[in-house]
Amino acid sequence: MVPKLRFKEFCGEWDEKRLGDVYEFKNGLNKEKEFFGKGIPIVNYMDVNKNTHLYKNTIKGRVQLTKKEIENYSAKKGDLFFTRTSETIDEIGYTAVLLDDIEDAVFSGFILRARPKNELIDFKFSGYCFMTREVRKEIIKKSSMTTRALTSGTSLKQVVFYLPSLPEQTKIAHFLCTVDDKIQNQEDKITHLENIKKGFMQKIFSRKIRFKDDSGEDFPEWEEKKIKDVFKITRGYVLSANNVEKNINKEYIYPVYSSQTKDKGLLGYYNEYLYEDAITWTTDGANAGTVHFRRGKFYCTNVCGVLISENGYANKCIAEMINRISKKYVSYVGNPKLMNNIMAEIKIDLPCLKEQQKISDILSLLDEKIDTDKETLEHLKQLKKGLLQQMFA
Repeated sequence: MVPKLRFKEFCGEWDEKRLGDVYEFKNGLNKEKEFFGKGIPIVNYMDVNKNTHLYKNTIKGRVQLTKKEIENYSAKKGDLFFTRTSETIDEIGYTAVLLDDIEDAVFSGFILRARPKNELIDFKFSGYCFMTREVRKEIIKKSSMTTRALTSGTSLKQVVFYLPSLPEQTKIAHFLCTVDDKIQNQEDKITHLENIKKGFMQKIFSRKIRFKDDSGEDFPEWEEKKIKDVFKITRGYVLSANNVEKNINKEYIYPVYSSQTKDKGLLGYYNEYLYEDAITWTTDGANAGTVHFRRGKFYCTNVCGVLISENGYANKCIAEMINRISKKYVSYVGNPKLMNNIMAEIKIDLPCLKEQQKISDILSLLDEKIDTDKETLEHLKQLKKGLLQQMFA
């Protein structure tokens, strides 16, 4: 195999290998739940599912074990871990490599350890090459699916992959680590901005920060109101794609929001179900009680409640204010839900409209910056995905 994208100093074909040529496999540790929470470090399922490279500060899990158990289930620098089981077949066999020596570290029974049995593979490189599309297809094909997806060391040993020389592996790994660093920096930047917004809201809504009007005078004191005293409360609709409203370019016109949609939805549907500049919240399911301000015209499905105000109270300030407390009113009897009658009785401290607008303007600026940075992050992730595909196929 010769990859499509390659550093110019390298040539020749990559060698075909099976995982069993490079690694020996072992199942992980199973222990009663009372042994977890303190003790020595343990590499867990989510560590592997969410990362490609594992470091000492990545491993948060702890478990209490005997010396013999530590020896039997040790995790060492260079060990590659595979998720052994998952809810769906598409997520089976995700990998992450341990790049630090961690004293007495072990690994969980929900993952498999692949320990190098020779020096054919660069440790950092191994964190990338088994997440490529072709290798993932092989892993999935050799896994089983009943109530859950499952793989084993016996199955994984037969997975075919292609391996360049060690110098080329090192060059590829260094380059991709640089891309990962950019992704991590972008994620840190977003987290920092989100923390700034969170701190700002905390001070605003606790009234540690107050604005003044354009004449420099204090705004009036906030007034306690029930949601039903300020808004018309309604609910979205069951929407079908049969009679889709489109413009002359056959494009859908307005966004459609559902329980899973934060800022952007599908597009389309019916004029009679159209809302404009309103607040929505999720009425049912895991996201019940999550509140958003929707600017402009939009549609929403029947798992969304809608707060409408002709006086301008439907804005980002009030949406964020409600969102801070709405989860407390969600019922967890059966399916989580926050129905219209409960939302109607929630009390909020209401600033005057002009102060609401000043607060909304600042929140909007922060959200716009966060959204821009999230778009940059998504671009970097797609860039990495494309590089992986071309550098390994």
